[in-house]
Amino acid sequence: MRKLLSFFLAASLIFLSTACDGLPGFPGGVPKTTETLAEPMQGEIVRSARELDQCVAYACENMLSAVKVRLSDISVWDELMDFYEKEQGILVLRGITSLSMSYRTYAGYIDAELIPEYEMYVKVVAAYKSGDSSSLSPEESRVYERAREIVGEHFSGTGTVFEKAFAVHEYLADNVEYDYSVRDDSFNVYGALIDGAAVCSGYAQAFKMFMDILNAECMIVTGEAGGEKHAWNLVNYSGEWYHVDVTWNDQSEIKTRRYLNVNDGIMGRDHFWNGANYPAARGMKYNYYRYAGKDVSTVFALEEFFSSAYSNGERYVEVVCSYGFNADDLSFLSKYAGTFSFATAEYGDGTLLMVILS
Repeated sequence: MRKLLSFFLAASLIFLSTACDGLPGFPGGVPKTTETLAEPMQGEIVRSARELDQCVAYACENMLSAVKVRLSDISVWDELMDFYEKEQGILVLRGITSLSMSYRTYAGYIDAELIPEYEMYVKVVAAYKSGDSSSLSPEESRVYERAREIVGEHFSGTGTVFEKAFAVHEYLADNVEYDYSVRDDSFNVYGALIDGAAVCSGYAQAFKMFMDILNAECMIVTGEAGGEKHAWNLVNYSGEWYHVDVTWNDQSEIKTRRYLNVNDGIMGRDHFWNGANYPAARGMKYNYYRYAGKDVSTVFALEEFFSSAYSNGERYVEVVCSYGFNADDLSFLSKYAGTFSFATAEYGDGTLLMVILS
């Protein structure tokens, strides 16, 4: 007789941080999604939770509805469930909402079938790439059709990974509002695309969904920020990973790019996550301000940068000053407006300057 064991990840748990550095049997942490995972071999006996986790990762990487495994003992499953209970972020990273296992004892072993259930955005991406949406639910179909419209209207001309990430970031920041009422749909892509309102997990899932559709490697990070559970993204730029937090860039009427393509050092000032579960982000080449030429090395360059922005009609300016900036450097602004306000923030080795002309 076959039996069924399950592990469910509730929508609200999308906010849980990844706080466990490891588990006995998981030396070196869990496998990253960037690894090439081998297909579980028929008849090969899985003897550890780490090996079973690799089978789960393989199923996710290949969007499989089930994968057959043979366990040495049911305790291997129990150990894996204990690990997932502590490390909710691993299943979030893989887009899995629940994992069940049907099994039967045979010849002293456990013949089992792992059955993952995927997040809505994962199913939409799979349907988009295969061109077959017949298996989608009515809600998933609405998201699928809306995603196709958005890609055609807003992302069809994107080329580089930077251009893709920037276009997706701008679309979400312009068309999604943070949902302080925290409705159920706000935790996923349905809230972001259909309702235009989402919490951080909805933003992060929508960002990843579009990046996956555009064939750019991206993942969801779970951790903490501002004293609360939080979710954002990591994007791979030619082997260099960068953090993107659309939610925190979209918290006021003035849209910022402060958290668009930043490294661990900048992100780590106010975001916290278990680095053992994610690739390190160390670069600055693709940081938004540096890549877009919005950084200056002298006060003279700052005035020239601001003059150009003002001439282009900008009344809110963001620029990184990679020198010893101080407030006196803004004396030239009196030529442009009677009053102005500004704020600064440490930004790597420089200072992020944000100026609003009244």
